[in-house]
Amino acid sequence: MEGIEFKVFEQTEDGWKHLLKVWISAHLTETVASGLSFFSTEFGHTLLGSGLQKCYRSINVPLVVAVDTNTQEVVGFMWNQIMDRDFDTEWVGPTGLRGYGSYTEEEHLQQIDAYFEFWKVLSDRENFFDHFKVNEVFYLIFLSVLKEYRHRGIASKLMSKSLEIAKELGYKVAFSNFTSKYSYSIACSMGFTPIAELDYKTHYRNYSTIPKEIAEIHDKVVAMGKRL
Repeated sequence: MEGIEFKVFEQTEDGWKHLLKVWISAHLTETVASGLSFFSTEFGHTLLGSGLQKCYRSINVPLVVAVDTNTQEVVGFMWNQIMDRDFDTEWVGPTGLRGYGSYTEEEHLQQIDAYFEFWKVLSDRENFFDHFKVNEVFYLIFLSVLKEYRHRGIASKLMSKSLEIAKELGYKVAFSNFTSKYSYSIACSMGFTPIAELDYKTHYRNYSTIPKEIAEIHDKVVAMGKRL
């Protein structure tokens, strides 16, 4: 792809700044995360920064990034995880997110609880370990591309590079929760099949706080898997 290089993330000060920019952008435009209204504030950006570092320390496989070769900035990334039946999700659960910072308003805590309540309902439905009869999966946990770089095939390439890594590491199943029609379309084109789904309006208590332009084009999250 002209002007874009795909590679494993290298930890540098500038690299972290670029990664954080994409991370914040993702949380403001991703359907479920956009329901946490305080993410759009300075406090929210600080919170996301500390959360990113905590997330990165948990990564047990390479983080794949897309880099603009002209500016050398990270413009997209795919965060992957290896998950087994004993995977400790506390760091991404309510306890983990509450621990990222000091929340000054009860509304923030209520939004966080609603956020994870939604994911818990979906998790109870998907049960991908039993579905694929495996004890571990390669989890494509977070995909994001800066708005000005979208519709150029970058998200598809990030996903395909991640699947290549999964195969190289010997994993038999890849899994993800696709939260938008765009990511769902990419997943279908790569052979992922639905396991479970959950609509936002019915099951997400933060639905009223999702920006209208996002809510109008995103109606559900779909859990999907693929044998490698």
